Amino acid sequence: MHFESPDLSDIISPTVWPRRLNPHYEEVKTVSVAWIRSFGAFSPEPNRPTIPASDLMNTIFVFDEHSDVSSPDEVQAMADAMMDALRNPHKPRPECERVGGEVTRQFWELAVGKASAGAKKRFAVVQQAADSNNRYIRTVDEYLEVRRETIGIEYSLALLEFDVDVSDEVHDHPVLKELSILCCDMILLDNDIMSYNVEQSRGDDEHNNIVTVVMHHYRTDIQGAMDWVQQYYAAKLEARFVHLYENELPTFGEPRVVRYVDGLANWVRGANNQWNFESERYFGKMGSQIFERRWVTLLPKEKRGGAWS
Repeated sequence: MHFESPDLSDIISPTVWPRRLNPHYEEVKTVSVAWIRSFGAFSPEPNRPTIPASDLMNTIFVFDEHSDVSSPDEVQAMADAMMDALRNPHKPRPECERVGGEVTRQFWELAVGKASAGAKKRFAVVQQAADSNNRYIRTVDEYLEVRRETIGIEYSLALLEFDVDVSDEVHDHPVLKELSILCCDMILLDNDIMSYNVEQSRGDDEHNNIVTVVMHHYRTDIQGAMDWVQQYYAAKLEARFVHLYENELPTFGEPRVVRYVDGLANWVRGANNQWNFESERYFGKMGSQIFERRWVTLLPKEKRGGAWS
């Protein structure tokens, strides 16, 4: 079976926010990849390579990788360990603890000395595992509300403030808050579209992916769900983001506000949409072809424990 993946490659006006590659990318990638490989946190299966991203993204994907296949109690324990590591980055982690705690500790121990005061302040993941355990498929609105927490975007967006100290007055302004939510929703929907094929093959999509949520509640097929997400994305999220940016953005007389919001848009474009195609996490070696053609072949269900998932 084939389905057409929505063309989200032109999301967030490429004229205003063209793709940019950090000039230090290759150097940082080499160091970060070596660091995350040292933990052995990722499966060596084909098409599941070490993630070529910053230490924070690697930290987030350690949690993502392990929480998808863990019980609610295990997810709670891992989340507690990671939060404790953020609060106490200089405290040694228990030897018997799961890997997420030490990964988080090392990341934050290095980063905390370089972060602005605002970024340090910005730095509920259990509900997703509980839904999976109870076989409950949330509505679209319920799903988005929970997924905003579980996808870890708030930590990622805090990186935008590492060298720009955004005051609480600016950060908590209603327009800035709405822009952050729109950014988060665009990232998570884009990620769900790109990850759907791999997740459905592993049986991880029911409580973890907007495509399955839409298919279930609107009684449509994969293609219908993909089309629904694309329309929702363009009409409800992207259009609103651009409107707020062009017409209602408060600057408080600070260029740093525009810089911060540009960072939100660039995060959607580069760190998520472009990365989804150029890494091998979801499409293996076929990323560039799928980017051009937009057609995806449905993967077969994986066999687990003597039964097909």
